[in-house]
Amino acid sequence: MKRGLAAAFALAALAACVFPAPRLPIPPDASALAQAARLLRAPELAVEIDWIPGCAPSVQTQEGIRAFLERYAKPERGVRLVLDEEIRELAPGVPIPENRMLSALQIHELARRHRSLVVTGGAESIYLLFIPLKDTDGSGQGERGEAFVSESFAVVATERVRQEGFLAIQGNEVERFVVQHELGHLLGLVSNESHARAGHCTNPVCIMYPQPDLRAVLANWWRALIGQLPTELDADCEHDLERLREGARPRASAMMSRGAMKEQGTAGPHAARGWAPLEAPSLRAPSSTIPSGSL
Repeated sequence: MKRGLAAAFALAALAACVFPAPRLPIPPDASALAQAARLLRAPELAVEIDWIPGCAPSVQTQEGIRAFLERYAKPERGVRLVLDEEIRELAPGVPIPENRMLSALQIHELARRHRSLVVTGGAESIYLLFIPLKDTDGSGQGERGEAFVSESFAVVATERVRQEGFLAIQGNEVERFVVQHELGHLLGLVSNESHARAGHCTNPVCIMYPQPDLRAVLANWWRALIGQLPTELDADCEHDLERLREGARPRASAMMSRGAMKEQGTAGPHAARGWAPLEAPSLRAPSSTIPSGSL
């Protein structure tokens, strides 16, 4: 028993080194949630994918993108992946930095220049940009990826995430996990205060949980042994998506469910769900003010 506990704590310490705790992200506002709802109601989703040399998403990641959106966004006509040509320059005549680290300004400029997919027939588009490394403020937030909900745009730092495999978990599995996590943010998660902390789910078996701390390790130990990270949303996050699809905004309820009263265990704290009307979408905010979710 003692050896098992020691192993669990050691695994948690290793995971914490690999995945530092994120800083508090800006929660999605009404405009961002309205855009997320548009994705959830679209009859078809087209995912435009761009990448810097050496950062093309793995086949495992591409399959994960399609599987996640088909399962949780549920577009009637399906999900279409559109792989653009490799991006070799920041701008004409401007090379990729030698340290392969891109700033927020450079990331948004690349998206502005290269996002070109036009959709029709009620379809909605998502833009994914795979870069080597993402410059941050040292807090740990956004080192692996960041989702800009109002733009249906997410960036993934491929070189960073592929180096974070541990035990039987390979780098491509970490990449798949990070991309699906950011897609969850683009769909409006996690904005329900009844089961959210710092913009992430409080259930350690949910893909929207922020990091593999001790609770996550204890809840998912068997996955690590077979080389997997979580692949699914929990029931609360799934219900949030259904309500967003119907045009309601998640909010905390004054009544707490029995699960919300638990302080420990894999169920985590969950409150009874309350909902408020979702405001109509407004003009998209400029990049510097777009609410985002980070991992």
